[in-house]
Amino acid sequence: MLLGTPALILMIHYDKLAQENYDGTFRYYLFRTSRAKIYWSKFASALAEIALITLTATLIAVLYGHFKLDNFDTLKVLGYSLKYWLAGITPLLAFSSMVFMFSSWVKRPFLALLLSAATVIGAGVIMNWYPWMSPFNLDYWKGLFVPGTQLMLNSVLIYLGYTALFSTLGFLIFKKRDL
Repeated sequence: MLLGTPALILMIHYDKLAQENYDGTFRYYLFRTSRAKIYWSKFASALAEIALITLTATLIAVLYGHFKLDNFDTLKVLGYSLKYWLAGITPLLAFSSMVFMFSSWVKRPFLALLLSAATVIGAGVIMNWYPWMSPFNLDYWKGLFVPGTQLMLNSVLIYLGYTALFSTLGFLIFKKRDL
């Protein structure tokens, strides 16, 4: 979930705003709607989609273990799985907000995909010089695997900080753009 899903998020959400801006469909809304409502509703739908998909995968894995494995303590595993899911979703929200930021910045959807991919690669490269700035920092990821500790709380807060930063920048860019 943690390593493969950021790439899937990039592929699924890169054109949420850029495609409508490119097609010019914003001006065809039936009701006058503020840019804030447009941006935050699309952002919330993307986050809900990520949460639902990852929660479904988590529950399917627990059900598989319940029916296929002997001596499987379903309630205990379900409790740990849901705690891990809540913590593990925070980096995915950070990546989604970063992709959303680029989608609101550029007019062409493919350019949003290229910028997002370049930023993900750049975040991996920057880890060599400034590891505390990269969302791929192993200390941040490690914290997600130790439930109920201060390390996990720090990791979750760092990823929520990335989410707040990218989503706020994306909103400010979207608010100033000419649609």
